[in-house]
Formats: sequence, C-alpha cells, structure tokens
Amino acid sequence: MKKFYSTLSLLLFLFLSNAANAQICDASFTTQISGNSLTALPNMAYDSFLNVSHSWYFGDGTSSTQTYPSHTYTNCGTYIVYHEIIKRDSIGQIRCYDSTFLNIVIQCNTPCNLIAGFTYSTVQGAVNTVSFTNTTNFIAPSDSVKWSFGDSSFSSLRNPVHTFPAPGQYRVCLWVKNNTLASPTPCWSETCQTITVSATNPCNIIPSFSYQINPQQPNVVSFINTSLQTNAPLVTWQFGDSTTVTGNSVTHTYANAGTYWVCMRVTVNNTCFRDTCYMVTIANASPCNVNANFGWNAIGQSGEVVFNNTSTNLLNTDSLFWNFGDGSTTIGNPNPSHRYANAGAYVVCLKVVRYVAAGTPPCISEVCRTIVINPANPCNIAPAYTVQPVSGQTNTYLYTNTSRPLDSTHQVRWTFGDSSAVAIGQSVQHTFNNPGNYWVCMSVVESNTCSADTCGITVVQDSTPPPCNLQTNFTWSYGGTRSVIFQGNVSNSLPGDSIRWNFGDGTFGYTLTAVHTYANAGSYRACLIANRPGTACASETCRLVSTLDSTTNSPCDSARASFSFQVDPAQTNKVRFVSSANRAIIQTSWTITSLNGNTPPITLNQYIPTYVFDQGGDYQVCMRATLTGGCVRDYCDSINIPSVTAAFAYPNPATSQVTVSAQLNGPTVIYGYIYNAQNTLISRQTLSGYTGNNLMSFNIGQLPSGFYTIRLYYNGRSVTTRFQKL
Repeated sequence: MKKFYSTLSLLLFLFLSNAANAQICDASFTTQISGNSLTALPNMAYDSFLNVSHSWYFGDGTSSTQTYPSHTYTNCGTYIVYHEIIKRDSIGQIRCYDSTFLNIVIQCNTPCNLIAGFTYSTVQGAVNTVSFTNTTNFIAPSDSVKWSFGDSSFSSLRNPVHTFPAPGQYRVCLWVKNNTLASPTPCWSETCQTITVSATNPCNIIPSFSYQINPQQPNVVSFINTSLQTNAPLVTWQFGDSTTVTGNSVTHTYANAGTYWVCMRVTVNNTCFRDTCYMVTIANASPCNVNANFGWNAIGQSGEVVFNNTSTNLLNTDSLFWNFGDGSTTIGNPNPSHRYANAGAYVVCLKVVRYVAAGTPPCISEVCRTIVINPANPCNIAPAYTVQPVSGQTNTYLYTNTSRPLDSTHQVRWTFGDSSAVAIGQSVQHTFNNPGNYWVCMSVVESNTCSADTCGITVVQDSTPPPCNLQTNFTWSYGGTRSVIFQGNVSNSLPGDSIRWNFGDGTFGYTLTAVHTYANAGSYRACLIANRPGTACASETCRLVSTLDSTTNSPCDSARASFSFQVDPAQTNKVRFVSSANRAIIQTSWTITSLNGNTPPITLNQYIPTYVFDQGGDYQVCMRATLTGGCVRDYCDSINIPSVTAAFAYPNPATSQVTVSAQLNGPTVIYGYIYNAQNTLISRQTLSGYTGNNLMSFNIGQLPSGFYTIRLYYNGRSVTTRFQKL
C-alpha cells in the first residue's frame, strides 16, 4: 500500500502545545470482497481518549462515514477506494490526520457476452420453406429464444424450420435472453436479417477467385474464377483501371504500379448473380534486377575447383550458364565443381538469363573472373586464416594467416570481394564501405610452383544506430502541501536509456513516478529528460507546475480524480475507461489525442466511455472531472494500441452508398457499425456471411457531410476504415 501524501499542513500531524502529546493517525486499511460487495477494515478504528472520524470514498461517486463500511458496486471494474481518518480532542481541535488510497477490482461473475446470430438455407423440395440455424455466441441451454419471421408468425425453437406464405422478402429477427445471469439489467441480444424467399431454385452462388502475380513481370496478373455451386455462363471482370473483360481465366497487364480494386461478377441469369472483390497491389519493381556474382575454392592440388554462386535477386526460374575457360561449360547448376586438366590461368564466366515475356528481350547479367590452377607438386601448405572485428572501427576486420606450416617467408595475398586492391601481409586490416556478404580469399605463396588458396564469407553487419525517436511526456497533480506527484512516460525507449527529472528547484529524480515536495510555494518549470548513453539522442518535455502552501488551502485542495482503463481481450483496440474520485463525480469529459500526429483529437462526454481506436499507436487520454463543491480535476494517462487491421471503403468520398468487404474462411455473421466524428453510433446492420469475400453496403444519403468510421466485427476480430460523406 502506497501513501500519496507526506504532508498536508494544518491537517497532517498538528501538534498540541506539548510535542510529547503528539498523536499518530494511520489510515491504512484492508478489504474483503464477495461478488460485487466490499467491506473495508481500517487498521486504526478507535482511540480510547480522542474522537475518531472516518471518511470513505468508493471510487464510483458514493461515500460513507461508518467505521467499518460495506458497499455494493453496481458494475464490475477497477476502483480507487480513498480513506481519511481524523482525530479530535474534546474541544474539537484536530490532533492528527492521515489518508491513503487502495486499488480494488470487482469481478463480473458472469459477463453478458451474448452475440445473437443465425444462418439459413432453403429446404430442397419444399415450397417457400427455409431452415434456420441459431449461431448465437455463448448461448446456454437455459436461455430463452424467440424468432420473428416477418410474416406475423413466431417460434421459440432453437433451430426452427419455417414455411412462408408466399415468395418475397421477409425481415427475420432472432432474440436471445440469458436467464441465469444475476444482474440488475437483463442480458439479451438481438439480430435481424432480410431474407429472400424465391419461387424458383435459389441463387446459391458462392463467388470467389484467386490471382497470381508474374514474378518476372510484376505488372502481369492471372485471375482464375474459383466460385462454388455454379455453372455460370458469364464471368465478368473489372480490373480497377477502367478495363473490363469476360472469361473464367483471364490475364491482365497493368500499365502502372498501384493498388487496384478487382471485382468479378458471376451471372447465371438476370435475377441470379453474385459479386466479389479483392484489393490487388502492383509493385513498381524492375524485372531486370539480377546481379551475377560467384566465388571459388580450390580443393587440394588436384586441379579441382568448387564454384559458389553468390548472385543477388536470383529467381528460381532464372537460367544459369557457366563457362570454365577451358572449353567446358555447364547449365543450371548453381554451385558446380570442375576439374582442370592442366595448370594455368583461366577466365571463368557466369551468365544469368531471365526471360521476361514473349517479344521482349531477356534480362542478362554476366560476371567473369580469372582463376589460377597451380601445377601439381608436393607443396603441403594447409591454408587457413582467422577474422575478427576491430573494436571501435565501423565495418573493419583483422585477417590473420594461420596456415600450416606457418612460415614468415611465405607471401600472403588477400582479396576482399569488394573490388578493392590486393593486400599483402601475414596479418592485414580491411574496412568495407557497406554492410553485406563478402567473399574473402587468401593465397599463400611459397614459390612459383607451391601455393595454396582458401576463401570464406565475411558477413558485415549494418552498424547504423537505431533511429532517435525517443518521446517524453508526463502528467502532474497535487499531492499535498507544496507536494507534486509526477507521472512520466517515455516512448520508443531501448534498454540502457536513462531518464531524469529536473524539478526546477535545483533537485532531481530518477524514476518515472516521482513525488517531490518543494521548499516554497510557487511556480516551477519541471522537465522530464530521456537520454541514450553514448549518443546525442535525447528527448525533453517541460511543463510549468504550481504548488500550494498551507496558507492557500481551499476546500478543493484535497479533491482527487483519476481513471483506469480495461482493454477488451477479444478486441485489443477496444478500451473501456472508468473514472474514480474521492468525491462524488458530477460530470466528466474525455479527450483522446494521438501522439502519432495522424488524427484529430476526439472528445467524449460520457461517464464511463468505451472507445474503439481506428488506428494503432500511442495516445494520450485526459479526463476532466467536475466533483461536488464545484471542484474540477484533470487527469491524463497514455496508452498504446496495437496495430489495427484496416479495411477499404469504396467509393471514397461517397454520396449515397458506401461498401466495405470482409474475407471469411467459413460462414459466420458479420456485424457492421457506422460512427460519426464524435464516436456516436448512427447506423448498424448484420450480414450472414459465406466463405470468400463478402460485401456490406450502407445507405448514407441522409447523413450530413463529414468524416465517418465503419467497423466490422466477425470471427472475434475487427476491421476499421474511414470514409468521407460529400
């Protein structure tokens, strides 16, 4: 348990005329929690000689002055329980005062997590008959179920089969109620779908298609219709670049790189057709980006050489042509070996050929290197070397000859695979200009007839320091007489980074949470500084803070307000904020500001808001609470939201209708919601989704102009997109 107040002037350790008679107050307490009920047990309840008063604030706007209070919370969540204790003598003078906080958690015994949903299918061989399957999440056998079929008939069966009076469209609704949850509010969920009862065979197409981008021509894409349950005579494609073709399997060449919305329509007749769309990204990459390269290693003195293909950007479909310089060639082997019959110098070439398209010249990259085959002799040198990085020097390595026998009269030659000059010496130091993999070779020469080679790869790591993106931020609040509570936050920090507070009065602190007591009341410029040792990377945030002296105490000085937040485990971008205070809360307003600078601030005028973030990143959440007595308190905290899966709304901007897609691996219910810029829900609908790409459209003709957010929920995930209404 942590005490937040060290001094409160006049109220904290007031003494009588004789210091020996000073009293001690202890506001610490424990709690007993059963369900939604809490009992508080103070460690210091009574005093034999003094009058003891207790004040309790339960964090949900309620309070008590009982010594051992009991309180039942309406909602589950995290609350801050605040306790004050005051001792007075027989004439009412305060002898001592103390206060403390304690965070408590009220568990929800059984959450109301019903999510109503259903699927349906036409009963083959029966006229106007539909079978319904209840897919409600978390439904229990004791739950109540009610169906409304849109034709003035109802059912209480879990999975009914219903015959409609005639073909047409019907609005079918499912209502599910939990009968076991002990809660002051009912737990129920409802969903509705508009279904079509057809007098003829149903249009049961499940449209889908696959596509493949040509690796040699990234602007050429092949599309294949993979729809189920159809022998559609007509398949129409729209490639998103104002071109349209028909056919089950088609190939399209895009003129420019970019992202295109490709749609396929499968048509059986005028009343039976289905659409599906995917986003296809065309990269702006040159097909001719291969760079031929190779190294080699001689094996013993037999004239046999092993070649190592080190070409970059190589594709599996590229052709490899080797010419060993002695009239011998080979095709296709990336790492061939070749035995030379005679000693001598040979020019070895590797040619890489990439065939792009018919009628287009192929991409060709070729490299040639000269190798020397020494004549067979009894030279018994076993070549070897060591390599180690040079401390304090970027991309620099020390190479040392360790051949056997080690003879200082041998000439040692080094090549480093980076077009630099040959280096000579038993031990050499080399600096590479850029990170990468380099084929380093050492040749030990004893005489014109005795030499030995060995080669290996040196991996030069990228030593570029991480970007300096430290970002400091902090909040502060009163902690008592001349005492200030600082809460710091540092984004993008690395292990080893240091932080430091400069409280503006010549003193310092070194923890993110700090409580500092100033010697005098007044205004001070407090700063939080973060540093990355050994670099110039630093971030500093400063704010003007004010302190209160005992002579300036007001009825609001002891008022405290804060909040906690709970992240939805099934939807990590959905957060519930719970306010708490040591006095009754009259009104709260919330401001959510992106620290990434990519969205405007959002203001919420709710007591306990739940907000779904459209984008991942760091956010600052500030609450302004108006408490009893007219006291206003601000409290801010930061939160990190993981990256949010994005969707695409089209058209965007839109005027009368906007559509968003959801890709499903199996049938499930899709829930769609539209929110305005104030995060107020203005439209909702559900869709019985099928395997493949599903389109959900919203009519927005009656909406005022502005920016809106669409959120889809399905299979325990959410996707978000924004659009503009003109």
